[in-house]
Amino acid sequence: MTYWWVNHRKTYKQERQGGYLWSPKKNSKGHRNQFYENMKFALVGDIVFSYANGKINDVGIVRENAISYPKPKELHDFDKKQWSDDGWKIAVTWHSFPQSFLPSEHRDILDSLFTPKIFPLVS
Repeated sequence: MTYWWVNHRKTYKQERQGGYLWSPKKNSKGHRNQFYENMKFALVGDIVFSYANGKINDVGIVRENAISYPKPKELHDFDKKQWSDDGWKIAVTWHSFPQSFLPSEHRDILDSLFTPKIFPLVS
């Protein structure tokens, strides 16, 4: 089992409600992005921490490995210039924490799950 970290920005609500993660395959300049590439490495049973609005709100369990998938219709209004329609989709079962929390409140646990490159929080 691997632990993953996702920075949800604009699409938190849509992905949470839809039970998935989606990313384009390439950035706006047509180049590959390691964060996008990592979608292919998430496997069924892996754990995903969702960071949105400055807090960790949810934890997800990967239900299906990544598949090539066009941008979901509910995301079409987001980043039209930045995101292509060609992307990766992972099915995730999301579970909300009873109370959202700051990563710094559980830094010792999170540090043991992630490398500094994946979890680049300042001490």
